Amino acid sequence: MKKFKIYFWISTIIIVLFEGVMPLFTYNTAMAREGISHLGYPVYFGTALVVFKVLGCVLLIIPKLPPRAKE
Repeated sequence: MKKFKIYFWISTIIIVLFEGVMPLFTYNTAMAREGISHLGYPVYFGTALVVFKVLGCVLLIIPKLPPRAKE
């Protein structure tokens, strides 16, 4: 059981780093803005997307949250 928890937290931390922390630092770069506008979305959509990604990662890390809410 302990091995499963270690694998779970390592994979969770990797997901949080790539999906929550990296976009937080790179959302305002020229390449990110160009990518959002290339898809046809307004520029503010990138900021909203980053906010929701970070909130989702925070919810993923909270240990006492029911697993159904994390899905």
